[in-house]
Amino acid sequence: MSEVQFQELLALIQHETLMDFVSKFGPLAVVVSAALAFWGVWIMLRGQRRMARKRATLDVLYRLESDPAFLKCAAAYRDAKKGRNLACLLDKVSDRSNRDIEEEFMVDTYLNHMELLCVAMSEDIIDELFVFQYMRGSIIHDWHASKDYIIKCRQMHNNPRLHQKLEIFATYWGGELGSSYRPDSPSFVTRSDHATKYMNSNTGSAHTQD
Repeated sequence: MSEVQFQELLALIQHETLMDFVSKFGPLAVVVSAALAFWGVWIMLRGQRRMARKRATLDVLYRLESDPAFLKCAAAYRDAKKGRNLACLLDKVSDRSNRDIEEEFMVDTYLNHMELLCVAMSEDIIDELFVFQYMRGSIIHDWHASKDYIIKCRQMHNNPRLHQKLEIFATYWGGELGSSYRPDSPSFVTRSDHATKYMNSNTGSAHTQD
């Protein structure tokens, strides 16, 4: 048998083998192909969603840092926090000066912004790890500094859910709460991992918030 004839015979065998495979496993091959295509699209869409969430987070934080009204409220909040216990703002029911009313308004506005950030994280609109790495200390400290004030506001307005998300994120990030709590590792709220590896300037990121 010549080399040409051998090549022709080999091609015929391969063709017959392929046709036999298709006839036997054609439906399965279609299902597998469709599953692989769906998986590829899902991976692509998930990556795009993560990137969109990170961009949204950066945009929100940048707007806060550059908004004059918010910065004014943040400064008033810091001044009130340093000068006295925030809960003292609610001691005067009558005979309050315009300064007292404005100060309470600015403190409430600042805390409302912090609560809004936490609501957005809990609803998966912005990225928890991004905010955790950027302002974990602020969230935790603001809750502890404002806890008595917020509890008093809840009682005054009969609203136990007031600033509830701020409390949840601050306590989880602070390692004080959570079903998966470990003493050596603060927990996340929306992520499935723990925070230890993201602290102490370690910025490595595993995608556990989808």
